[in-house]
Amino acid sequence: MAPALPEVPAPVPALLEVSPTPAGALLRRLRARVPGRWLVDAARGADADTDSIAEAVHNAASGDQIRIRPGGYRENLRVDKDLAFLGEGEGAAEVVIDGGASAALRVESSEVVLRRLTLVSSGEGASLDVSRARLSLSQVVFRPGPKGAGLAMDGGSLSAAECRWEGGRA
Repeated sequence: MAPALPEVPAPVPALLEVSPTPAGALLRRLRARVPGRWLVDAARGADADTDSIAEAVHNAASGDQIRIRPGGYRENLRVDKDLAFLGEGEGAAEVVIDGGASAALRVESSEVVLRRLTLVSSGEGASLDVSRARLSLSQVVFRPGPKGAGLAMDGGSLSAAECRWEGGRA
């Protein structure tokens, strides 16, 4: 069952501190302005919580929404908690997550909703790599490299509507 989209409570002030990730990169410790809903904006609009999807994932609790404003995001995301990723544009082409030579998104043992997103990978792997997870996809575009696959699944379940593949191999 896909995670329910939480009610939007009143805003709270943002909190900022820095914490290291297991890989050694620094991600800021944040608190969403609206509990349960993260707003990501590459242009860092005044009402955004962060300009990084990875920071939103790092700080989000299981069951949270991550709303992503139109723009390009060069990130490799790893998700191991129940989250909903919602592109705020009119369609998938407006929010592009580019993983470079790696998967744009790796989902492990969780329940994830993806809506109105384009996932790009220029490598030989998949744009979306899934292991033992449940996915609900709507208006997602997969754009793998010429030798890559749009989606790789190792266990789990998938429901998809209005998705398409551009390039890659079958």
